[in-house]
Amino acid sequence: MAMILRIVPLNQDPDTISTWKTVLEADPEQERTICILTKADLALKDGKEAFKKRLRNISSGLKHRRCFIVHGSLSETQNELNELKIVTDCIHDLDLNHVAVGISAVNECIEEKMLQHIKETIPKLRSSLYGKYEKCSEELNKIGIRAKQSYEVALGYRDSMIDHIKRKSDSTKAKYRQMVEEFSSETNNIKLEQLGVDASTDFKSNPTKQSMPNDRIVLLAKEIKSLGDIGRGFVNSCFCGHEKALEMFVKQFSDIFDTVATAFIEELYDVFITDIFGPSIKKMANEFKLKVLNTTVEKAVREVVSEERQKALNDKNWEIYCCQRRFFTTNTHYLEDIAKKVHDKLMEDDSLEDLKSSFDSLSDIKAFMKVRRKMLADNIQMKFTVGLEDLPGKIKEKIDKVLFSEKTLASIKESPEVIAIRDFYTSRLEMLKSALDEMSYL
Repeated sequence: MAMILRIVPLNQDPDTISTWKTVLEADPEQERTICILTKADLALKDGKEAFKKRLRNISSGLKHRRCFIVHGSLSETQNELNELKIVTDCIHDLDLNHVAVGISAVNECIEEKMLQHIKETIPKLRSSLYGKYEKCSEELNKIGIRAKQSYEVALGYRDSMIDHIKRKSDSTKAKYRQMVEEFSSETNNIKLEQLGVDASTDFKSNPTKQSMPNDRIVLLAKEIKSLGDIGRGFVNSCFCGHEKALEMFVKQFSDIFDTVATAFIEELYDVFITDIFGPSIKKMANEFKLKVLNTTVEKAVREVVSEERQKALNDKNWEIYCCQRRFFTTNTHYLEDIAKKVHDKLMEDDSLEDLKSSFDSLSDIKAFMKVRRKMLADNIQMKFTVGLEDLPGKIKEKIDKVLFSEKTLASIKESPEVIAIRDFYTSRLEMLKSALDEMSYL
C-alpha cells in the first residue's frame, strides 16, 4: 500500500495550495492520505486568535480522520513539543480531537496504518507464499533435493523413457490400426494376370467369345483344361507342383505381396521411430540434460529397432517362401464355401459347357488363393503388431545393458544447469519458509 503525505503550510491560504486536486485524484476517499500541517511558528506571528481561525478553517476542510502539526526544523521530540506548546493549547481550545502535534504522532499513525494493512493482507499473502512454496518444492523434488548417484540418474532415466514410450505407443494404436486395415485391403486387391500364354492366344483368336461376361475366368478355365486331368482337387491336400503354370500363378501373387508386405513392415517401424521414440528421446534430453545418456540410449534403441525390423522382414520372407512351395490349407470349411460359390456362378453360364469339366479345379484354385491372401495378411499383421507391443520390453532390456555398464555409470555426472537449478530452488525454498515462519506470529 502506498501512503500519501499531504503537506499543508499553515501560513498559506488553503485555496492557493495546488496539491489538493492531485491528492484527491490519487486517493478520493483519503484513506491512504496523512495531512501534515507545517510552519505553525510563522502562522502564529499574526497572533493567537488569527492562528486559531486559520487552523479551524484548514482542519474543517479536511476529510482525513487525523492530521498533524509538526515543527520540521527540530530533531528532538521534546524540543518540538515545547516549541509547539501554544499550538497544542489552541488545538485544545478549539476541541480539534483529530489534530495531533509532533513528528512522533505522525510516526505512530503511519505504523498503525501499515500494521492494519498488513493484517488485512496477511491471509492472501500467506496463501500466495504457500502456493509458491509448494511449487518450488515440486520442482526441487523433480531434480532431487540432493545430487543423485550415477545409478539413480540412470534408473530414473530408464523408467522415464520406458514410461513415455509406452504412453506414446498407446496414443499411436489408432494409426497402427489404420495401417493394418490398409495393408489387408491392399493385399486383397492384388491383381493377377491370367495363366497360360497359349490359353490367352486361343481366346483372342476366337472373336466370337470376346463378348462373354467371364473372359478372365474362361482363360483360366482353358489353362486348367490344358493341364490335363489333375486327378484330385486342391482342398486340404498337398499339391506337388508339377503344373508349372500354377506355380507361376502363385509366384506372381507372392512377388506382389512381398512388395506390399515389405512396405507395411518398413512403415510400422518407421512410425515407431518418428512418432514414439523420437518424441521420447527429445523429452529425455529436456528433462535430464545429459548428452551422454541421450547419445548412448538413442544408439542402443535404434539398434534394437533395426534388429526387430530385420527379424520381421525375415519372418515375412519365410511366409512367402512357404506360400510359393506348399499348396495346402486346413481351413476346409472356409475353402469349400468359397469354392462352391465360385463354382455355382460359373455353372450358370451355358456358353461355357465345354469347359465345365475344369470348373471344379478352377473353383478350388480361386478359393485357395482367397484363403492364401487372407491367411498371409492375418499372419503378418498379427505377428508384427504383437512384435511392436513387445518392443518396449526389449528396449528396456537393451537400455539396462548399456546404462548400467561401468563405463556409462562412470560418465554420468549432473550438468551445471541442473546444479544451478537445484541451488536456485533450494535458496528460494529457504526464503519462502522463513517468510512463512515469520507470518505465523501474525
